Amino acid sequence: MTIGMFMDIISSGTSKFIIDALGWTGLILLFPATWFQIIKNYKRKSTQGVSLMMFLSLFTGLCLFFIVSLFQQTPLPVIVQFAMGGLGNGIVLLQMAVYKNGR
Repeated sequence: MTIGMFMDIISSGTSKFIIDALGWTGLILLFPATWFQIIKNYKRKSTQGVSLMMFLSLFTGLCLFFIVSLFQQTPLPVIVQFAMGGLGNGIVLLQMAVYKNGR
């Protein structure tokens, strides 16, 4: 199989549907990842054990990816994934500020 043949398969309608379905499935699977941490922090009223640098890096990276994706032909599931990931990480960072005495 040549690269040209591979690209023809990828650009076909059926393949686009499969790729979009994979993108939305990935979004559904990744969406709750940060939200479990948010809920745990809220219940404990503490962010003890949560890495500030990890969530700061994730937040910054996801926000930058989101901005770039708006200016490129990025599939909608990817844009939504960046936005929701950035939002979730931003909430964890906000919790770190609010619950700083509970650390």
